[in-house]
Amino acid sequence: GFEKIERPFNDHFDLALSNIPFGDIAVFDAEYEKRSLMHRAAAKKIHNYFFLKGIDAVRDGGIVAFLTSQGVLDSESNNGTRFLMMRNADLLSVVRMPNNLFTENANTEVGCDLIILQKNSRKEELSEDDQLLTQTVKDNHTHVTTNRYLLAHPELVIHTSAKLDTDPYGKPAMVYLHEGGVTGIAEDLRKRIDTDLAARLDMVRYKGVTEEMQVQAIPSATEEIKITEEVPTNTETPKE
Repeated sequence: GFEKIERPFNDHFDLALSNIPFGDIAVFDAEYEKRSLMHRAAAKKIHNYFFLKGIDAVRDGGIVAFLTSQGVLDSESNNGTRFLMMRNADLLSVVRMPNNLFTENANTEVGCDLIILQKNSRKEELSEDDQLLTQTVKDNHTHVTTNRYLLAHPELVIHTSAKLDTDPYGKPAMVYLHEGGVTGIAEDLRKRIDTDLAARLDMVRYKGVTEEMQVQAIPSATEEIKITEEVPTNTETPKE
């Protein structure tokens, strides 16, 4: 089980990719019980737990790309989970998928998000975008609660039409549809991800090349001169 992944598998994998489960299903993880109140709270909902555990499992510079329910970003109770996500990773891309994404092969309409993160073990503070991603806002007219980052970037929602309706739990929600079907969704998604990764993916960190390694790999001019000066001029074999 995912909850059993601990040392030596923490900070180990290059990629964590999944269409993760979602729901109010609690996961018992002994490590999370000890780590913090926010980790214990995240473990009470399996989709929140998967994100934090996925970030734990990949190495610095590694990628976490999960297709998940909209609750990860939109739930008002998930501030702690979103903070931990952005405290330990950089945002590469977030895309809100249309509700008819699974209609053709699963005959269901459900809202979901694709969230792609790059682990950053040395992160010191949250950017402005990071902070927006941790927050939600409720519209006084529609009563729909939405992630503030998505609200500020409507271009991240892949759709051709939108309407106010309800989610599977009967709560007010925006329903997005794409008339192009899976082919049209895939084309728009590819363009969105290509743009985001070109702008944000740190390939140096993904390849595991640190700043120290880059400096050591390129000797300075003074170092080269010093090495040259230290080469002995007398190459004769010393007499005993």
